[in-house]
Formats: sequence, C-alpha cells, structure tokens
Amino acid sequence: PAREALCLASMYGGITIAHTSTTLQHAIGYPFTTAYNIPHGLANGMFMAAMMHFYYPAVKAELDALFAFLEMSMDEFLAWLDSFPIRLKVEADDAILRSWIPQIMSARNTVISPVKPNESELMELLKSVQKEQG
Repeated sequence: PAREALCLASMYGGITIAHTSTTLQHAIGYPFTTAYNIPHGLANGMFMAAMMHFYYPAVKAELDALFAFLEMSMDEFLAWLDSFPIRLKVEADDAILRSWIPQIMSARNTVISPVKPNESELMELLKSVQKEQG
C-alpha cells in the first residue's frame, strides 16, 4: 500500500510538471545535481524553505489557500520539513556559486517563475545551502 501510494504520488507529480513545467527552484537544483551528484529531487528540497520565503510575498494568496487546505500554517510546514533527518549543505565557495548565476538566470524555469530574482537575490538563495566556511 505505501509503495503504491508513493507511485501514485509520483505519477501525479509527473502529470503536473508535464502540464505546468517547473520554476526557479528546479533551475537552482540542476547545478547542484551536476556538480555534486546530489539527486535532483534532493537538490530541489535543499531550497524548499528559502524558496517559500522568497516567493511568499508574490503568491501569498495561493500559498495561504494551500496551507488552509492542508490545515497547517507555513511555519508548521517548514517545521515539518525541518524534521527530516537530512541536513545537506555543500562546500561551494562564492566564486563557484556566482559562476552558475548566468545559466540559472537564463533558464526557462527561472523566466516562468512567479518572481524572477535579481543576481544578488539569487546569490543569497544559492548561499542558503552553503556549508559554513571556517
């Protein structure tokens, strides 16, 4: 039953992506998948909290409706995400992250996003998964 439910959820996700495409979060995830061999879904998940905060002002009504349907607040959702035992941070210096900005900024996923970041905002999103340097 659990495997069947997971397969069904995966299928629904695929159907949704096929019809609506993906946004900035996926464009950000691709370089982490290629450079660090992080599975794409996990790479996207690394940015979930940062992306929700970034998008929230632009899609507040939609996210509030989603959380009302889920019967939880955004804070409760983010706490749920934080409860997962995965704390993935990468060792990438600012120069590496900065080198990815042109590719991410021009990606179709970024162009169709509800909010297109400027380069400074994008750098902050990228740095949200950076290991502490020290």
